[in-house]
Amino acid sequence: MAGCGSGTSSAQGDAGGGGGGGDRDSGNSGSGDGSFSTGDSSSTSDTGAKDSGADAHPWPDCSTQPAAAPSMTIPEIWTANSSTPTLAWVSGVTVSAISFGGCSTGHACQIYLQQDATYATLADGAHKALKMYVTSPVADHFAGLHVGDTVDAMGFGWRDTQNQQSEIELEVTADLEGCARKTGTLALTPIQGVTLADVNVDDYENVYGPLLIEVDDVHGTTTGNLTEIFGVFEESDSGVADAGPELVSLSPFYLPNGTFASPMTTNTATHFSRIVGILGLYVPPSLDGGVVPKFNELYPRTMSDLSF
Repeated sequence: MAGCGSGTSSAQGDAGGGGGGGDRDSGNSGSGDGSFSTGDSSSTSDTGAKDSGADAHPWPDCSTQPAAAPSMTIPEIWTANSSTPTLAWVSGVTVSAISFGGCSTGHACQIYLQQDATYATLADGAHKALKMYVTSPVADHFAGLHVGDTVDAMGFGWRDTQNQQSEIELEVTADLEGCARKTGTLALTPIQGVTLADVNVDDYENVYGPLLIEVDDVHGTTTGNLTEIFGVFEESDSGVADAGPELVSLSPFYLPNGTFASPMTTNTATHFSRIVGILGLYVPPSLDGGVVPKFNELYPRTMSDLSF
């Protein structure tokens, strides 16, 4: 049985549904237009790139660190826990995943960054990974990035609490300019020995963040569309669960083209001997403005992250 949380498409877009985990792409929570609350009556919205027109100036490329951008590590951005986007320069971090396998023009893009190559346990990795969220008008500036790239990056760090999510992010919009420049490569190794029982929404939001992990011996049933998420469960679990902290879904959102591929097939009970992926968060859209249950997701980056 697929369980709650199944059947949401990973289609790209700036608003609406998907498997991006608290993201502003298709089906996940967030503003959709890159706007953010500043805590007062004003707000900033993403209206387009600034490298054309009367106010044209070169988009930053992270070849040099601007004087206005203070150096911060990922743990320091977590500790700051800013309620408003605050400029930060993050050096020597590694790309662990990119939505749809890579950023592309006209589609909002999510890039996960990790401080180190691996950690012995979830606790060792606490506060050492975050999501870089890039809105669609400026996503083309990040199109050359790949998983495994070590980068110097610039963006605006904060805890994004829009639309019921609560996630530490490094945000880039047309008005909040940022960049990421490859400086090398690093092979990341997932945290091993993690079980589904080890993860929950509160720990994701406040302790661990989007770490690269490995989960072994779980099962789930695909839906009628390989672009849709579905619940996964420990082998001893019957696969019946309500959406909540005990439910984890497998999402294709960070796979190439946002879809599972062969040997997976639709409407099929599937055993996974191994899943490597980013620990993420999904916030379903609220149809009536009320509170919705959030749950964790796992994001493989290629089909080789899945063993059967």
